[in-house]
Amino acid sequence: MNSLTKFPNLSEETNILMNQLSKKFELSSIKFVDERFNAVFSGASNSYGQVIIRIGSGSYRKDFSEIISPEICGYFDPNKYNKEEKLISIANKAKIPTPTIIDHGFIDNIPWCIETKVAGYSMEGVLHDLKSVIKIKLLNDIGHLLAMLHSQESLSDENIVAKYWERKTSIVTSNLLVLNVFSLEQIKKIKHTLNKLKNKMFEVNRGLIGPVHMEIIPKHIFINGNYSITGIIDWETGEIKGDTFCDIASTAYWLSGKGVYLNGSLTLTNEKEFNSVLDGYSSAIPIDKTSVLDSIPFYDLMWLLNILWVKTFQGKPSFIESRKELVSHIVENFSK
Repeated sequence: MNSLTKFPNLSEETNILMNQLSKKFELSSIKFVDERFNAVFSGASNSYGQVIIRIGSGSYRKDFSEIISPEICGYFDPNKYNKEEKLISIANKAKIPTPTIIDHGFIDNIPWCIETKVAGYSMEGVLHDLKSVIKIKLLNDIGHLLAMLHSQESLSDENIVAKYWERKTSIVTSNLLVLNVFSLEQIKKIKHTLNKLKNKMFEVNRGLIGPVHMEIIPKHIFINGNYSITGIIDWETGEIKGDTFCDIASTAYWLSGKGVYLNGSLTLTNEKEFNSVLDGYSSAIPIDKTSVLDSIPFYDLMWLLNILWVKTFQGKPSFIESRKELVSHIVENFSK
């Protein structure tokens, strides 16, 4: 890539940064795919071969001064790649396959990261087409790997979990109000529902704090032709000391196709697949399946609200209206 090379669909800021990284690391064959750059590392050591380049938050259509604690979302944390490197080190101790971070830093206050490309291919687009026996084994393996992660450097402290969610709900709802995603009356109703669901969640959450990924979805899981897991990627939204109960509950829910809310209860799309993730997890850390299910409405609502303020702030309207409808649906089901 030379100084005249342009990615026409990306900002001038990103193009300048990529040119600088290209020169610094002697990168070649750069392609922009799925919000990241694929390239060939041909610098002083060519042993890495193909690499992935990721760029953190730059300028958006709005100023951060409007937003309360934007770093509450991993996407906006300026130190996210430093944190990710630490999380990957912990994950590797747990025998979890991950990318290797080659280097990371800042250019004009924008964080960047270069990492190895994991072998295999993403489960996104193939998970639901797999034979049942293969899918169940994969989901079981994912649950087991997550338990191995949570077993590292963990401690039990319900007060830390309570304070974490109290702070996060306050920040997220405040940002939604600042960005006019919901009216004041809607925010009041959302807060009422969150408090109700949060109390239910705390009845079953054991307060186990440890390293978490927080976004184990199909596109972040790589497998090979033998259906073995070759890598878990994108640790930027993870935390060194996070709510492990949320991590396993959300993972089981997302990988099993989520569910339907009706009359104040949640019906899973595929209970067998949901249980398969939890069975894998329980092989190392015992967990009650009913308790996990009872906690999901709170975690699901918080995830939707968090995504709404982030996408609105970024000026990315995709799915905003549909997600607002989902929020309203959950609130109507549990607010009474």
